[in-house]
Order: sequence, then structure tokens, then C-alpha cells
Amino acid sequence: MPEFHSRLGASSYSRWGSCPGSVKLEAGIPATTSVYAEEGTLAHAFCEAELNRRFFGVKPRLAKLRKSELYDKEMEKHAMEYGDFVYSIAAEHIGEPPDVYVEHMVNYCNVAPGGFGTADCILAFPGELHVIDFKYGKGVPVSAVGNPQMRLYAYGAYRELNFMLDIKNVHMHIFQPRIENFSSDEIPADELRKWANEEVRIAAELALSDNPPYNPSPTACRWCRAKNLCKARADWLASAHGKNPDLLTPEQIGELLPLAKELEGWAKDLTGEAQNMIEQGEHVPGYKLVIGRAGNRSFTDADKAIQRAKDAGIAEAMLYERRPITLSAMEKLMGKEDFELACGDLVTRAPGKPTLVPESDKRQAYSPNAAVAAEFGLDL
Repeated sequence: MPEFHSRLGASSYSRWGSCPGSVKLEAGIPATTSVYAEEGTLAHAFCEAELNRRFFGVKPRLAKLRKSELYDKEMEKHAMEYGDFVYSIAAEHIGEPPDVYVEHMVNYCNVAPGGFGTADCILAFPGELHVIDFKYGKGVPVSAVGNPQMRLYAYGAYRELNFMLDIKNVHMHIFQPRIENFSSDEIPADELRKWANEEVRIAAELALSDNPPYNPSPTACRWCRAKNLCKARADWLASAHGKNPDLLTPEQIGELLPLAKELEGWAKDLTGEAQNMIEQGEHVPGYKLVIGRAGNRSFTDADKAIQRAKDAGIAEAMLYERRPITLSAMEKLMGKEDFELACGDLVTRAPGKPTLVPESDKRQAYSPNAAVAAEFGLDL
């Protein structure tokens, strides 16, 4: 799997496409990773092996992958499900099997100089293209509908394969198994080409210009490496102070809530950035680092401490606790399917508490009156 990224990458288009100036600001800031990203990379490796097995007869070599400390056997289960999903799309077409491309690099440098990305899977039929993306994350459902990352992958694949297949329609699919999120979108090839040559080309020209515009927003700032020090973001968030009526209306609260969430994140980002600066020897006026509260006490030698307690007359049975492992640890140990079969009827879960979310959230709205009525068996 490729491990390098384009400045105008498909996966970051939601950032540079809406805030072209972010490309310039990120240039001197090294990329970082997280355990979630590394988990995703490992899960993708299992998916790649599974597709190569199914379509090309390549015997998978999984021993090295299984040795990773991030390995979870559910990754293999999801990889097989992903393989079923891809195979079902390929099997829907009667006639010649598709050309299959796995972890295939595509480029769209004609509209975004240096622009490229890696498509998880491409199925190419005469007149028709399917681009499939595996998402291992379980935090936020990702939709294929109007998804610019998927469109850029699709456009890059279209550029490469159209001369052979005369592609008329392009289909995009997202497979996100850990939250059972599966979505698809379709776009005529002409419309995809128009989108790339107009919207993407303009965004790329702005991003690479000498004075690119800055358009901070929750979407643009979320994964931007420069967000902690970005003055445009600071000015945008500070603009909330201009709305200061005596009493806020529901409409005004609705307008300010997205900014409030961003402000909360911004405060955390600034705190971390200030600490990093001071640790590197810089001075941040008005602030200093101190040693925080000491951590929990622990023994330097637990066995020796136990022996000394026994020598002091404490019964050995009083010095040990026997506790079962947690439900989550047991599920991971057994695997979800075996755990469900063996212990599923013994699992209970407390209901969630009411949580404020945007109206775009797919969950059903909670009604306090309806909840009370249900509790007491009343009809509203």
C-alpha cells in the first residue's frame, strides 16, 4: 500500500477544496498519525490480501499482519465481508468479468497539478466503472453520495480507462462494516468530467496561487495540520462575539452552536500548541509549564511488598483480588460471533442519555414527553 500523499490529495479535498489557503499553511508542518489511522492501514492490508486472493488467486500471507499489536481477528472477518461486497458487484454483470484493480494509484494531475490518490478497488466494465472504498472507522458514517474523495478517485480511474472502455456511467461505493454503513452513488461520466474540470481545477489553481483564499469551516479545519496556528480560523471563531443580543433566540442559538463546538476544539488545540512551544524553548507571554499532580502510587516490586505484608501478619487471602475480565475484553478474546452465541443473552446495556446533535444526524429525534408516556404506559 502506498504510504505517501499528494499535497492535493483526494482524501483531503474536503479541506483544500473549500479552503485553498490550507495547502500553503500546511506545507511546513509534518504529517502525524494516530492509532486509529494505523488500525485502518492494517485493516486495509487484510482487505487487499482478500481481494488478491479472490480475483487473482494470490495466496494471502497474513502471519506478519497478525503479529501487529493492533491486530484484531475482526479485521479478517470484515475483510472477508468486504470481499463478498466487491464480488457481489462484479457478479451483477452478465458477460465478461471486469478488469479488477486493487489498491490502485490514480491521478488527476490535469486538473490538480501533482494530484493523485489510491483507490481501494476499481471494477471496470465496458461503458461502466465502479470505485469501491473501505472505511474501517466507526466514529462517523461516511456517505458515498456527492463524496468528493470518491469522485476524484473515480475521475482518475476514468482518465486512465476510458479510452479502452468508453465509460458512460460511474458508480461509487463505500463499505464501512464496523457501523454497518454501506452507501452508493452514481454519476454520468460527462457530469463527473465537468465537475473535475470546473470545480476541482478552480480549487487547485487557488490552492497553488501566491495569495490563496482562506475559508475556515468545521469541515475544512477538522483535519488541517495548520489549524492550531491559523489566524483565519481565529478570526472566524472570534466573529461569534459580534452576535450579542440581550436574549438569544432559538434561531440564533442554532447558528452559534457550530461555532461553539469549534471554539471548544480550538481552545484545546491552542493549549496543546502553547505547551509544545514552551517545551521547545519558546516563550508564550502569560503562561509557563509546571509539574502537574503526581500520578497514582505503585510498588517498585509488588511481589516483595506482598511478602512483607504477609510477614507483618496479613493473611495471604486478604492480599489478592479475583476479578473477571471486562465484557469488552471477553468479546475481543472470543470474537464477536462466538461471544454473541455464548453470552449474548446475558448482555444488557443502559439506555443512552439525550444528546444534542445536528438535524442531519440519522438517529430518530428524542421526545421527552414520549419517553415519559412510554415509561408509564400512557398514550399521547
